[in-house]
Amino acid sequence: MPKLMALIFDLDGTLVDSAGDLRQAVNTVLAAHGRAALSLGDIKNMVGDGLRILLHRAFASTGEALPEAAERAAMDDLLRAYQTQKASRDMLYPLAEEMLAGFRARQIKIGLCTNKLYLPTLKLLDDIGIAGLFDFIAGSDTFPVFKPDPGHVLGVARALKTPPGHCVMIGDSANDINAARGAGIASIAVGHGYGRDVGTLGADAVIGGFGELAGALTRLGFDIGG
Repeated sequence: MPKLMALIFDLDGTLVDSAGDLRQAVNTVLAAHGRAALSLGDIKNMVGDGLRILLHRAFASTGEALPEAAERAAMDDLLRAYQTQKASRDMLYPLAEEMLAGFRARQIKIGLCTNKLYLPTLKLLDDIGIAGLFDFIAGSDTFPVFKPDPGHVLGVARALKTPPGHCVMIGDSANDINAARGAGIASIAVGHGYGRDVGTLGADAVIGGFGELAGALTRLGFDIGG
């Protein structure tokens, strides 16, 4: 029975529901370009691959694609709109904070592996008040690669000084599960996020919420301590 040394989490759709803030920021940019606003459901279907891809998907779904020459200015506008918003603790999924604190109390390291850029990620975590619960935070710009490339989650594991066989990735999308699989790291999919049909992603376990996480880890054969 391997001892669990670290848990690595996705952010959006896993620990926090930030689709509302993303929608507001994206719609601000779209409006400036004379585009129609997107619904919350639209945004949830587009997230998971970082803000640049989200921006391109938003433009493509509301008219002509975003021209390459206009990308940098549009990204600056999006980051400005997003970073002026203050994240709320209401974004946290039920039991997320308690779960993170509980595993830290068991001397289990906590990592974050998100396709959101690092600085917006850190601001969101600071706004909510949970940045101090993470031992290492990796955005899409922390390493040369990002999910679904396994190098992203492996980079977090190395930063946590944890062998792949002693950590678990928790996420809500194919990017999360595929990155973990490529890294040789066990994975757990959460059903409360933005991913559809999470039972088909190939995760080693599926949970409906964080109240089920400890039990799922035990069933996977990990020693999670007392």
